[in-house]
Amino acid sequence: MVGRAINPVTYQGIRAEVLYKFNEDWNALITQSYQNMDSRGVFYQQPNASDGAALSPLEVTLFNGAFDKDKFESTAWTVNGKFGDLKAVYTGGYLVRNVDQVGDYTNYARGVFADYYQCFGPASAANPLSPTCFSPSATWHATERKHAPAARIPPEHAG
Repeated sequence: MVGRAINPVTYQGIRAEVLYKFNEDWNALITQSYQNMDSRGVFYQQPNASDGAALSPLEVTLFNGAFDKDKFESTAWTVNGKFGDLKAVYTGGYLVRNVDQVGDYTNYARGVFADYYQCFGPASAANPLSPTCFSPSATWHATERKHAPAARIPPEHAG
């Protein structure tokens, strides 16, 4: 891969809050957030190329495309109130997050442990296969989908 400015990032998001006062002693704060991040390329630089040649500042050697798509939406709430002289606080939230990312693994896989990552062999009684090495081009792909409800009573207000 050859290119200039190969790592654009786009962030989009919004957050809204609503505070409702039930009376002088009780209120509730509801917060809703959305964020979408879309990035291409990588966030790092390398001092040397995969063949050992020196690279200029802000340069990398990549063999495969890389991207990161990260979306989340979050709902959170806080209820404040009093029971006589006792103050009460209840907080909670719910998060949905979806991450899909691919990264170039070639430079790592071609390093000191290349034989481990890209080859198998030699043949043995337990492994009758002939020694073989595969393409040095490698990527990783991760996908996460999280739904995380949460609620708590802060310790300073518990029992």
